Amino acid sequence: MAIVVGEEKNKLSFVAIGGFVVVFAILITATYYFFFAPAPLAERIAPVELQEASELSKVTIDVTKVTDLITQLGLEPQIAPVKVGELGRENPFLTF
Repeated sequence: MAIVVGEEKNKLSFVAIGGFVVVFAILITATYYFFFAPAPLAERIAPVELQEASELSKVTIDVTKVTDLITQLGLEPQIAPVKVGELGRENPFLTF
């Protein structure tokens, strides 16, 4: 007498299908909010400090006007130049 071993059919359960659907929905939602959603209201309304900083960042400085002003005022450096002294002994390994 032959023994017939039947193959068990692999059926996906409703729990597994539901899990796949939930994971897929989470991925779709995260993708939408990371890449396609408009900016939240908190980012649209900037506090006063940030608005002032953005105005300051738009300021341009003309370097030629500043250097011309320095030459017109005749400013001179108030610090004396550094003098180079002795650098050390010829042979640092000799005893004193």
